[in-house]
Amino acid sequence: MYNIEKLQIEKVEKCWENIGSAGTGICELLDEYNHCKNCPIYAQGGRRLFEREVSDDMISEWTSIISSPKEIEASNKISIVIFRIADEFIGINTNIFQEAIVDKVVHYVPFRTNHYFHGLINVNGELLMCVSLASFFNLATVNYENNSSRNKLFKNLLIIKDKYLRFAFPVDEFFGVFSVSKDIFKSPPLMITKADFSSSDSIIEIKNKKIAIINEKKLFSIIDKKLVW
Repeated sequence: MYNIEKLQIEKVEKCWENIGSAGTGICELLDEYNHCKNCPIYAQGGRRLFEREVSDDMISEWTSIISSPKEIEASNKISIVIFRIADEFIGINTNIFQEAIVDKVVHYVPFRTNHYFHGLINVNGELLMCVSLASFFNLATVNYENNSSRNKLFKNLLIIKDKYLRFAFPVDEFFGVFSVSKDIFKSPPLMITKADFSSSDSIIEIKNKKIAIINEKKLFSIIDKKLVW
């Protein structure tokens, strides 16, 4: 057996880089251990690295790094979903948006379907209530095709979620998700159009299009009120 302590004294510092597997390869211990990573001298060298005394300069440097105030990068962007109903361009926060679906049939519900409630829609096996934002905001009805009976086939529908409930609503056109600067948000005028946008907190303009941004809390409050039977 080799006297490891004696060999450590005899061999140069970091012998694995000089005469070991990362160096010339002439170390006599390579015949037994095949590679320096298997050698106890290499292992003890690693332990010495972690057991060494920490210098005052290093303590001072890391104390300064850890105690320094963290810079938080403030984001000036907000993510919104933009769509069109009739002639009006509308936006909602992506916090409540889940997905957009196409070519879905909304099923008529006897004694329940009305001006504000289109009916039920099957989305991946889940039945969702389909509401009419067009009626909420006093807009023209979204275009649809008559299916069998009184069911309706809508081309574009959006899915939103309020805590535990999900709702679908048809739109005439879906433009996607956009990241916009908070600087372009403005208070809406008293009357934007003939539409009822009392649930809108702000308005933005993109490519000469005025987009009413709907407050999600006000929107879900309207849904709750209109769906009371």
